[in-house]
Amino acid sequence: MVRFSYAHIPAYPLDESIRLIKVADELGFYAAYACDETWWKDMWLMFAAAARETRQIRLGPNVTHVILRDPAHIVQMLGTLDAARDAPNAWSARAISPSFPSTVSTSRA
Repeated sequence: MVRFSYAHIPAYPLDESIRLIKVADELGFYAAYACDETWWKDMWLMFAAAARETRQIRLGPNVTHVILRDPAHIVQMLGTLDAARDAPNAWSARAISPSFPSTVSTSRA
């Protein structure tokens, strides 16, 4: 099976970035990736905002800094992003193994 993903550079205005990710989601793209670089907009905040606007597309980094960000902090951000909606994200435990138990409730009241 061929899956298509969208690589995004967070240099666009935030609204435009979210719109582009939303269009990729509506078109059935498998994932949206972005660079976690210091000279672009914060990828983690952009994906948190996009998680509320999308349904199925997986979100996650294609580049992140383990020198500038502690690896435990990266895992914490991935977990928070995963909990932002019911669909798994690109590098979350639920994306790798859907039966992996979530430690954060993802139910919406």
